[in-house]
Amino acid sequence: MLEEAVEVIRRLHTGEQVTHYGKHYTVEQARIYTLPEQPVPIYLSAFGPKTARRIAGIADGFATVLPDGELIHAYREAGGPTPRDFEQAVPVVTEEQVAGQIPCGPDVDAHAQAVRQFADAGFDEVYVSQIGPEEDKFFDAWSSKVLPQLTG
Repeated sequence: MLEEAVEVIRRLHTGEQVTHYGKHYTVEQARIYTLPEQPVPIYLSAFGPKTARRIAGIADGFATVLPDGELIHAYREAGGPTPRDFEQAVPVVTEEQVAGQIPCGPDVDAHAQAVRQFADAGFDEVYVSQIGPEEDKFFDAWSSKVLPQLTG
């Protein structure tokens, strides 16, 4: 399913009119009229080495919330299997499970430590996001309190 979705997205980014009748998706005469200068990179997630290897052949990058060097190694070393079993690898995640895995809240040191774990595991990029109504405060705190700990 995921491989088919990525195929359709990539075809749409050619600027051509796309009609696709697949196993999971039907697209009829779709077209992106205002294309970005370059196709949008497609980052995919995986929660185990098997899935990381499977997505390597179709993704432009690997996205995860786990600073797991085994996952990044599996992704980088893989050569193009299909992600047929992707849905089975994604568990139902509760708010408590998320809070137990990633830093949530105002603890600046916890956020900085989390970024260091990703860097130590070999990640090239780390993206952060705010879930909630105070996005400006979140990014102000990141730029003034967390980043100085990481670049200093």
